[in-house]
Amino acid sequence: MRHPESVAFVLGAGSSVPYGLPTGAELTRQAVEFLSANARSRYDDFLEQYEELNNFNSLAKLLTRSRTPTLDHYIQHNEKYSQELKMAIAGCLWNREGQALDVDSLPEDDWIAWLYHEYLDSPSPDDFIGMPVCFLTFNYDRLPLALIATMMSNTHMVPIEKCLNAIRQAPNEFSHCLETRFLHIHGELNAPLSKYRNPSNGSIDASRLSNKNTDMEILSESENTFKVLAEKILVIHEDTSEVNAARSRARRALTCSDHVVFLGFGYHSANIKRLGIMKPDMSDILPERSRIGGTGFSIRGNARDTLASKLPSQFVLGEEDESCREFLDRFLSELGATHR
Repeated sequence: MRHPESVAFVLGAGSSVPYGLPTGAELTRQAVEFLSANARSRYDDFLEQYEELNNFNSLAKLLTRSRTPTLDHYIQHNEKYSQELKMAIAGCLWNREGQALDVDSLPEDDWIAWLYHEYLDSPSPDDFIGMPVCFLTFNYDRLPLALIATMMSNTHMVPIEKCLNAIRQAPNEFSHCLETRFLHIHGELNAPLSKYRNPSNGSIDASRLSNKNTDMEILSESENTFKVLAEKILVIHEDTSEVNAARSRARRALTCSDHVVFLGFGYHSANIKRLGIMKPDMSDILPERSRIGGTGFSIRGNARDTLASKLPSQFVLGEEDESCREFLDRFLSELGATHR
């Protein structure tokens, strides 16, 4: 079955939090732990180019003492540490993503399962291809893609690769602006979603992390492995041609969407401006009939008022205690677009 109207889902870090992944602030704390844990002598040669740094532990101390709100913010002011911090990001998220995919217990706010089973009506691979939905994500993890494929495979008893291929395929409504249904605006972890761990010891098989044929040995912890994982990661202030092209595609995807839903989004001024949803750009982006809204979890008081002043009047901001699943249920049901 098909939905009569198209929907673009814009995902922020908060959308992955129910599955055990960190917020931006939590990622900074985890990066400090990651850098400290991996501050061993074998990294000394790798980091000796920096006079003030002898190992990862020194960088961890700099992060802690800086009181930086996010790693993006720190990299913006200390670009010479960009590679090491992106490696820390990749290392932290890689472990969390793997745990989220390996655990069978269901989170209370399982919005991905709600979306697949309740809103999309548990489609098969062939049915999913025609679903007019796309995902524009600012996250590096691939949880929505992986979990939808897992649910589809176990519901319809079809190979996981067939599910992944069907889910990735851009629907007709977005084919003119998106190469795949999932657009990672700031990049993603550079690793395949299946069979990327050594079954004997759980270590990372570095030779399978990218499409390149490398001769890297299998290592559970090494600077080479983390560098490969972080190859596609970009941060918010980086205006590379690749990022600008992704933002342009995202903007066009919003233009042809009937409705737009933000989930777990932090509403960073730079991001909402680049997407064209900040006043007064809204009329140039979305059709008049469109409805737009997003979760407002933990956005309170003055912060809520400030955000409201930046967003168009038709933007429906979720309640401060409303989860992703609760907001989806309310917002999409009010559209009258569900077919259950």
